Amino acid sequence: MIGQCVRGWLMSMVALLAVSLGVVSTARAEDPKAPIAPTPKAAPAPTTKPALVAPTTKPVVSVPKVIRAVPGVAATISLPAAIEKPALETAADLRTLQEQVKTIVAKVAPTVVGLRVGGGQGSGVIITDDGYVLTAGHVSGAPGRDVTVMLHNGKSVKAKSFGVNYEIDSGLVKIDLPGPLPGGKWPVAELARSADLKRGQWCIALGHPGGFNSNRTPPLRLGNVLLSTPAVIRTDCTLVGGDSGGPLFDLQGRVIGIHSRIGGGLADNMHVPVDTYRDTWMRLAQGEAWGMPAFARRTNGAYLGVQIDQSAPDCAVTEVYPEGPAAAAGVKAGDVIIGFDNQPVANFAELMLKLGKKRPGDQASVQVKRGIEKVKLKLMLAKRPDAR
Repeated sequence: MIGQCVRGWLMSMVALLAVSLGVVSTARAEDPKAPIAPTPKAAPAPTTKPALVAPTTKPVVSVPKVIRAVPGVAATISLPAAIEKPALETAADLRTLQEQVKTIVAKVAPTVVGLRVGGGQGSGVIITDDGYVLTAGHVSGAPGRDVTVMLHNGKSVKAKSFGVNYEIDSGLVKIDLPGPLPGGKWPVAELARSADLKRGQWCIALGHPGGFNSNRTPPLRLGNVLLSTPAVIRTDCTLVGGDSGGPLFDLQGRVIGIHSRIGGGLADNMHVPVDTYRDTWMRLAQGEAWGMPAFARRTNGAYLGVQIDQSAPDCAVTEVYPEGPAAAAGVKAGDVIIGFDNQPVANFAELMLKLGKKRPGDQASVQVKRGIEKVKLKLMLAKRPDAR
């Protein structure tokens, strides 16, 4: 009984904590299946041109002659026993958690930045003192793009997008100018080892939902790890447009993941594990682009031009790539595909099988559920980008 009471009190105290820190906790957009796309100033919208590139491209940015080593795993420190428990039990436990969260947010907030790429916005986190920023691949986009980095003090600096792994959604940005700390250094967030995450572990999500706002600090969302694999971390931290690319921290203030996309419900979101940035650091730092979003890869070359949440029980569209067949036909992020070529579709695997029978230039129909409506759209499948 006390556990239920404490859990309810926890939610109210988190809200009070956000106010005391000068942050705003935002609610999810009306459509819970909408992607966490980078957000333009006026309204949330997809950020960058889709990954219509070959699986691997040569660097198009000026790469330093000597690439710095990837930051190592920060040392583990002992946390108060009260917040290491599987569940908070007393009011004292709650106060301990509150103080720890407050301490961590004050420490890492200067490392959390807003990113403007083209007409859209996302988030990122500085992880080296010479200005490397981790973000989501769909935020940074192709290597060599101009990026504006909005700092916690409201100032802006120029940067360039470096490497990107489109398949797992990891991206890297490099700030062009020296930092504000002595020696021209930037404030940095330390990295954890995401492979060590445990189910139920507390975590803190920071970012810039709705786009960067100089009148607030990065809003915090407190939650728990629901699942951790080498490919994805799932948490119940609420995320919305503009959060993409922002950091997920453990209670020691170390980055454990980068916000990627929204799952199937309010308390179900996906993050890129930080270990993949460490494992592919040289490729990212050299400005390499590789991989393709799941639906850009077709064995027969037919291309639909959407990203599907493969972990969802249905066939939910998380992103629609501009200039693709789906975009031309009117498919929207948040739609759930329930039919393809006049045959029912229940999930990602079924759509893959049906699409695999088609070839570029074939006519097809797609039936989607959009809110309470069902819409049937006609399209012409294209040749997959990596086959051009």
